[in-house]
Amino acid sequence: MASETLAELIRGDYLKCKVCNSKFNKPILLPCLHTVCKACIGSYTQRETGTSEANSNIEKTPTDNDSISDEAHVIECPICATEIETDKTGDILKLDNPFMTNLLDLAWCNEPNDKECDYCAYENATSTATHRCLDCRDSMCDDCTGAHKRTKLTRRHKVAPYEQIYESRYDFDIRDLQHLNCSTHPKELIILFCKRCERLVCQKCQVKDHNQHELHSIPDIIPHYQEHARTLLQRLQEKMPTIQDYTKFLQDYNANLQQLKEQVIDKVETQAELLHQLIDDEKRDMIGDIKEMCTEEQLQVMSKAEALEKNMKAMKDSEDVVEKIFQHGRHDELLAVHKWMTNRLSQLIYQQLDGISKKINLFFKEGSATKLNIKIMFGSIEKFDIPMGKVASLGSPRTGLASLMTSVLPSIAPEPELVLEFEARSLNDTKDIWPTGLAISRKNEFIILDHKNKTVKLFDDKGKFKFEFGTSEKHPFKEPYDVTILYNDNIAVTDYECEDVKIFTATGAHVKTIDGVFKYPRGITCNNEGELLIVDSEKHKLTILDPESGKVIKTIQGKDDDGCDYFTDAYYITTNINDIVIVTDWAAPNIKRWSIHDQIWHIRHQR
Repeated sequence: MASETLAELIRGDYLKCKVCNSKFNKPILLPCLHTVCKACIGSYTQRETGTSEANSNIEKTPTDNDSISDEAHVIECPICATEIETDKTGDILKLDNPFMTNLLDLAWCNEPNDKECDYCAYENATSTATHRCLDCRDSMCDDCTGAHKRTKLTRRHKVAPYEQIYESRYDFDIRDLQHLNCSTHPKELIILFCKRCERLVCQKCQVKDHNQHELHSIPDIIPHYQEHARTLLQRLQEKMPTIQDYTKFLQDYNANLQQLKEQVIDKVETQAELLHQLIDDEKRDMIGDIKEMCTEEQLQVMSKAEALEKNMKAMKDSEDVVEKIFQHGRHDELLAVHKWMTNRLSQLIYQQLDGISKKINLFFKEGSATKLNIKIMFGSIEKFDIPMGKVASLGSPRTGLASLMTSVLPSIAPEPELVLEFEARSLNDTKDIWPTGLAISRKNEFIILDHKNKTVKLFDDKGKFKFEFGTSEKHPFKEPYDVTILYNDNIAVTDYECEDVKIFTATGAHVKTIDGVFKYPRGITCNNEGELLIVDSEKHKLTILDPESGKVIKTIQGKDDDGCDYFTDAYYITTNINDIVIVTDWAAPNIKRWSIHDQIWHIRHQR
């Protein structure tokens, strides 16, 4: 995508809301990375949730599960139709867009119109501003400019004449001095980033809410998150040509279907001319069958093509937003939106695309043209499906139709078949369910760790709730994270806040607690030897334990001999039948695979 200068960006349509087609007023960033005015999305939300509530009042009947089912409303983004959840009050998930807000401020500075002096306004006077203090972000008349340059506190501030600002001479100076203020303490500047809470904080926030958290200065932490977002953007850009190729494939397939339809109809018409009026009725019926079969397939194909085009539009929009932020955004602006940015990019990268699993082909089979056997003579339409991955001739081999079309698709996975779906709820839930760990027992039971309700729940192979544990006063969970099954069917759970691993029997009785060797343990799994493997996120290493004795067997450091990171922000871990260790790394982002050979651990990266 062609890059724009900062001046071109603020003078173009980028600062216009696509809902009201006016310049943004209090821009709001949605989870899909589209920006709309606060008033626009407010009215849209009210309209959508109002319709949803009206429908629900008609259809809903009281049930025993009303106490634990608290569904959120869902609306669509007015730009890309992405579904957006709302909370219980109907408010959508949204975020003030500091990048857009600061660009609007810059655009306002560049507009060559009369601006009033902010300082004279304090005295209920009106005068035309001629200068702007870039540090204070105030407009000043000549007299106030002179006073501003003489005071001890402001004499070193950068003051620029509006005549030169209108010529874009100070665009980058203005951007450099556009600092973010704390949303909780509006008079305080953002100075730090809390890695645990993943949010920008001011000095007051640091003391009040983040005193024991891992805090970083913005210059120190920005490379980590910038590289993560840049990697996701690169992967998104790598995926976009595949979507374009597949869209073109469907369009070509539709064109070939049209050609095929015309060819078969021509054959029907030719045969009909030989049989004259006797077979007119049969001719009409057969042509109708052909059109029905092809039109049904075409409607399905175009529906999928339109869905992919919409998906492609969403990708381009997200690419545009992220590239604009990389090119013209500040570090703190990127950090302010990085969570939704990475969520949206990950969502677009990993979403399953709905392709077609087969194609149809058909040809006209001629019959013997006798008056007595008119239906046999006229023939019939034969339709057969071509499995994807094959190459077939369109039309009957006997007709000599040489139009060939490959059914080999681009590398887009078909939609997987849903085998089982159930809600991991129980009557004891006091919060929304948040399953962060899953294990399957030898009886095909589902062991689910509910992070928010701090319990381990067991469901049978049909998804029916059996029992739960973890609320014991003696061995309570504080921040449970992941769960695994041991060789003896015991259940092991990592507790992020307690910094331990708790082991329970299959019925939920506490067996032991292993602590003192972890710092914020996350993922946990069991290998073929019955050993426990735990991701130690704070110490950046893997710990291997004997579940019987609780002793450490081995630790695998997260750095190689040259000090390079094997993983930066590891979350989950598993092993395959060959005891290959697989670790997810959120920060890279990729999957790391280790194999054991002659006591040496070899690392392979799989993106």
